[in-house]
Amino acid sequence: MNPLARELRELITAETEGPGEHLIAEVNRLVTKHEKVVVLREKAVDIMLAVDLIRLRNSYDAAYLLSADGDFTPAVQAVADDGADVYAASPDLSYSLQQVVRTYIHLKKSWFSDCYSER
Repeated sequence: MNPLARELRELITAETEGPGEHLIAEVNRLVTKHEKVVVLREKAVDIMLAVDLIRLRNSYDAAYLLSADGDFTPAVQAVADDGADVYAASPDLSYSLQQVVRTYIHLKKSWFSDCYSER
């Protein structure tokens, strides 16, 4: 969820009276704070990465994929079929992706503890 949307929801939920001067000032502060935040959906990023992997495949001999997502399997297989090596690096790896990458580089999940949040 967009950080602004979450904070606005919390603010509106906490406000017991009608919108007063304080509420308007706080909403303006939050909008200013988050106005340049760009939120990409995970699948959109995955698709963009897979497209780049395929489109640029004649530009590299090896690619490093920092993902465990099995959705990348067809793109990685296509790149491997064209002779490029793909190395996957992540804390976990899907079985299907593990079958098509050259090597799986295991990364400790604790190295990324500041990247994950519980929802």
